[in-house]
Amino acid sequence: MNILHLETITILLIEDNEDFSKKVFNVFEKTSLITRASTLSQARSLLNEKTFDICLIDYTLPDGYGTELLGELKTIPDRGPVIFLSANSDPEVKKLCFSLGVDDYIEKDSNFQTNLLIRIPRIINTNRHKKRNEALSAIYKDSFRNEIIGESTVIKELRLKLDILRSESISSLLIRGAPGSGKELAANYFNKDIRNQRTLIKVECSLVTNSSFDIDFLGFQKTRFTEELPEKPGFLELAHEGDLFLKNIDHLSLQNQRKLLSFLTNREYLPVNGTTTKISKTRIIASTNSNIENCIQNGKFLKSLYQRISLHTVTIPSLESRLDDIPFLVKYFLAIQKESSLEMSKQALTLLKETDWPENVRELFESLKEAYINAKLRSSQKIEAKDFKKKNLSTNIKLLLPRHERDVNKQSLDQYLQKAEEIYWKEAFKIFNGNASRLARESTIPLSTINNKIKDFDLRSYYD
Repeated sequence: MNILHLETITILLIEDNEDFSKKVFNVFEKTSLITRASTLSQARSLLNEKTFDICLIDYTLPDGYGTELLGELKTIPDRGPVIFLSANSDPEVKKLCFSLGVDDYIEKDSNFQTNLLIRIPRIINTNRHKKRNEALSAIYKDSFRNEIIGESTVIKELRLKLDILRSESISSLLIRGAPGSGKELAANYFNKDIRNQRTLIKVECSLVTNSSFDIDFLGFQKTRFTEELPEKPGFLELAHEGDLFLKNIDHLSLQNQRKLLSFLTNREYLPVNGTTTKISKTRIIASTNSNIENCIQNGKFLKSLYQRISLHTVTIPSLESRLDDIPFLVKYFLAIQKESSLEMSKQALTLLKETDWPENVRELFESLKEAYINAKLRSSQKIEAKDFKKKNLSTNIKLLLPRHERDVNKQSLDQYLQKAEEIYWKEAFKIFNGNASRLARESTIPLSTINNKIKDFDLRSYYD
């Protein structure tokens, strides 16, 4: 193993306990390159003066928590890794620290000196590899930031349709899809044009009010009565000859829908306080996860506006309809974590493909992030099935339905019924907040039966 010489390492120890500090200094008694700060304010002063190869930070300090420094350390160029030192062995505290960017967590127990000697050289070596991987990850992430990941038929068809529509001179595009399916990513993909870089202005329509619409969209021009106010270009000007992405367009009020429709009719607008109309050759990209047809019937969306924006429409497929893309999505997630050796077990990948994802890719990535942190807590470079919280994953029972003649048999029926029963009891247990006695009392199902189901389906694990 390649062990660095500790004499070459500059260490900042942020620790208020005198006795513990002496023990740390004893570990590095042959070096004078360790500097101590007993408070956060002292640490900030030292960090402003010089850089350190590694920071050892106590979790609890007289003027705050060590975690308060993490955000500041991230802004320091070429900063070294961070190790937290704490007597707290609570897994949730460790999890919090790792989620905030700590590189390692060493408990203040009888083995802490040995752990420091072994783990500091290892972490510094790892950090050097990490910086190299970060550069590669940034290149990878930048290359794929506008790509729609996947090789399923529905995703290939989506990419092809967006490519065709991009090559045509269309004036608007409506993107439909469930929450978390990737509508904004589709807008990014549609906007990208290698030959002609187009501006993309994004607007969250739920934040646009009746009073803000005119200035936000049309812009504001000075007059001799408003000299003290700065001029402000509106979205239509900013997106001229580019794209204006209206996220959740169904959230616009009817009043603002009429104003948008007025612009789309002749592509002209008059800024607030303006005296001359302007023309905007922006291309409108709108998205929604609502049933706009129902909104029209309920009088909440203008039919004429819908006809204007929906001439060309794409629908983003749900993750359920493209489960075969999960390995590609996982591969992308692992690649952007800045750790080249990170991988996922086959069991974990199988679990993800058998899980129901009502919030689609967004929910998948949130689960992957949590599992990644749990793997780091185990000091592992492999994400295992156990790193995913059971209560956050629900088996997609549709996957157990027969698709071919060969799938219809007693074994598959038993498997389906067992899974259906497990889901039933899981939901029942959730409704009663894990209270078996109350569940028995309210449902009149014998408590003994409920306890058996709790044991059969390991229901307690969802509430641990």
